[in-house]
Amino acid sequence: MQTFIDTVGEAGDGVFNVDFTQYEVNKQFTPGLQEFVDSYKQAYDSDPKSGHSLANFFGANIVFDILEEAKGSLESDRVGKAVNAYTVKQGTTATGWGVDFDENGQNTSAQPFVMQWRDGNLVTVYPEEAAVMEPKLVGSSG
Repeated sequence: MQTFIDTVGEAGDGVFNVDFTQYEVNKQFTPGLQEFVDSYKQAYDSDPKSGHSLANFFGANIVFDILEEAKGSLESDRVGKAVNAYTVKQGTTATGWGVDFDENGQNTSAQPFVMQWRDGNLVTVYPEEAAVMEPKLVGSSG
C-alpha cells in the first residue's frame, strides 16, 4: 500500500510485492481497469488505495454474472450448474484474471501478480502480459 513507501521512502525502492492486481499494470491485459479507477474516483473523491477494491469489484461481477446465468434462482443445483459452466479468459477483465472453477470451487485462473516498488511507484513486473517494467535487483552490491 502507498503508506509503506510513504513511511520507508527510498529504502523501499526495489522491494517486491506479490498481491492482487495493482494499478501500474499493462492496461491492454486489464481491459476495464481505467473505467473502474474513474468510477472509484467519482464515487470516493480519491484514488483507490490498493488492489483490494479492484479484486472485490472483479468478484462481485462474477457473482452477478453467475446469478444471471442461474436465471435469478438461488437454488443450489441451479447456481452450482451456473458456476461450473462459467469461464472467462485471462486478460479480459479489469484485474487481468480469468475464471475457471475446479471441482472444489477454486478459481484456477486467478493468479497473483508480482509488483516492485520503483521510484515511489508500485509497478507490475510479472506475469509478462501484465508487466509494465522488467524486474530489477536494487540494493547494495556487497
